[in-house]
Amino acid sequence: MRLEIGSIDVSDIVFDSGGPRVERGVLHVDRTALERHLAEDARLQRATVDVARPGERVRIVHALDAVEPRVRVEGRGSAFPGFIGPPEFAGRGRLHRLANVAVIQTVEEFWVHDGLSIKEAIVDMSGPGAQYSPFGATLNLVVSCSFAADTGFRERTDASTRAALRAAAWVAEAARRLEPDRLDVYEFATSGRPRIGFLCFLMTEGEVHRSYVYGANIVGLPTILHPNELFGGAIVSGDYHTACFRNVTYLQQNNPVLLALAARHGRDIDVGGVIVARALAPDPMDKQRIARHAATLAEMLDLRGLVLSQDSGGNATVDLMGACTELERRGIKTVIIAEEFGGADGGDFGLVHTVPEADAMVSTGNRDALVSLPAMERVIGGDRILNPDLNDTIVDGPASQAFETSLRRVMCSTNQVGSARLTTQPG
Repeated sequence: MRLEIGSIDVSDIVFDSGGPRVERGVLHVDRTALERHLAEDARLQRATVDVARPGERVRIVHALDAVEPRVRVEGRGSAFPGFIGPPEFAGRGRLHRLANVAVIQTVEEFWVHDGLSIKEAIVDMSGPGAQYSPFGATLNLVVSCSFAADTGFRERTDASTRAALRAAAWVAEAARRLEPDRLDVYEFATSGRPRIGFLCFLMTEGEVHRSYVYGANIVGLPTILHPNELFGGAIVSGDYHTACFRNVTYLQQNNPVLLALAARHGRDIDVGGVIVARALAPDPMDKQRIARHAATLAEMLDLRGLVLSQDSGGNATVDLMGACTELERRGIKTVIIAEEFGGADGGDFGLVHTVPEADAMVSTGNRDALVSLPAMERVIGGDRILNPDLNDTIVDGPASQAFETSLRRVMCSTNQVGSARLTTQPG
């Protein structure tokens, strides 16, 4: 099974007519044409497009997801199967990507459903805040959405998710016929070395805290994916819960765990497969079923070890630890990647639950740590900071002002697939 990913390096984004196209590393986008394309979804009242570049005094607020523009140039289906086109297998063929570009969608309107809400997510393009989010260093095409008056809650979520994907697919057409600057090939043929896998718990809670596999919310028992399927766009994030631990679509397309394992494939390990499982199972019996079935799948794949991560926190950590226990008891070694919430001073216990078997863990930082964000000249996405999370500081006044906040509001600052710069250590 062979997947090729060709990278077209992009050094800047400019708006002009006749795009999308890439010339000498510059991505040209026809803003009017893209906004017209997005407006074809009747659920959107409007969608406006802006650019945020690294180093600019720009703040993005109310962010939801980040998506890398990709286009399928060989093989069946699209770069986002199940959302754009049918759920064709994503792990074969060839994709072209616009490297260093992210599409970030925002929504001005805050909504709550069954007690669950969208949480604030901030990306600063300069100053100390830019160092905490992976998207402080990317060229960001920001799509700001507002909804038609009669659009219901579930339709708002779907429309905003699809807006980012449709924009990314539209822009990625610029890469279709270009010769890539580099070509990466993923095959993972067995070489007889110890087989190591990746177990990823995906967010599943209500209508705004979701992850999708081939366009469907993950339910039931865990399942197996080929590593190429993640690189090929099989997982899309619809998780608009706490900003810091979101594993956005961009981080699934460029999953750091799988990229690190792939770099070692055939040298000292074999990449043995991916297991995806539902996080936040509501019933203790469901948690046991998920843990035991995940371990059974790992045995079927003949895995010697697994890297475990999650798409959430809190209650989802119980699912994570349950799987760790079951795997270790069956002789399959585990390493856990998890964020912590230890209070502003780091003095509290960082996990809601742990088990003796969890003896190899990597921390991605303390979401409660406070950071001071400076004033910005321009804000994209809204005028004020949302304050729905009572665990965080209250921020009044314009979103452009300087303020202190916990890392909870900083997009992907403690993400649990390894793309952030943070960790914690004993004091």
